[in-house]
Amino acid sequence: MTEGMPIAIIEALAAGVPIIATAVGDMPDMLGHGIAGELVPPGDATSLADAMERVFRDEDYRCRLAAAARQLSCRYSVKTMADAYLEFYQEAIAGARRRSSGLLHAPGHESASL
Repeated sequence: MTEGMPIAIIEALAAGVPIIATAVGDMPDMLGHGIAGELVPPGDATSLADAMERVFRDEDYRCRLAAAARQLSCRYSVKTMADAYLEFYQEAIAGARRRSSGLLHAPGHESASL
């Protein structure tokens, strides 16, 4: 089982924390396909340990991951997410209205108003 968009990852991005995660669900997209964090195969303890050691030992790499994480975090700001939900619902409502209008005016149906 995977979580699509874990809040802990969103918080880590915003905090500029280098992230090490398994490449499942939305993790590759959330981490810019490895730009803002290390992605390892699920269940691969050796890859996880290697990624942890790499991030721990290489300060320049760790700083690059942290900077990229902060940059990517704007995708998940409250405003960005609220705007995305608003657009989604507006499109859904417009589509429902179009479908409803088409049914009401279809041949063999009496015209009615909503």
